Amino acid sequence: MASNRTIVGVLGGTGFVGGHLVPALISEGYRVRVLTRRPHRHREMSTLAEVELVKCNVYDAQDLRRGLTGCFAVINLVGILNESHRYGFQLVHVALPSRLVEICKQLE
Repeated sequence: MASNRTIVGVLGGTGFVGGHLVPALISEGYRVRVLTRRPHRHREMSTLAEVELVKCNVYDAQDLRRGLTGCFAVINLVGILNESHRYGFQLVHVALPSRLVEICKQLE
């Protein structure tokens, strides 16, 4: 089993940038925990021994804390270009990163 010092949590790891970042992290020797709303849509990632897909609502603090427990680093790739009725800029680009920082402090 890998030590916690090798596990990197990635939010947004199933998107375009994440699709390039996750393999790069693996090639550098890291294990990657990808937090995603729909792990069943990304089964190809789950075939990689170094990747752990975790179902997680990143906008829920308890779910996010659970998903990040054991990670030594976190990379946030979550972002939107246009607001919708469900996800606005304030939530995605301000509230989520702020919550992420607070959770990381708690998990230290």
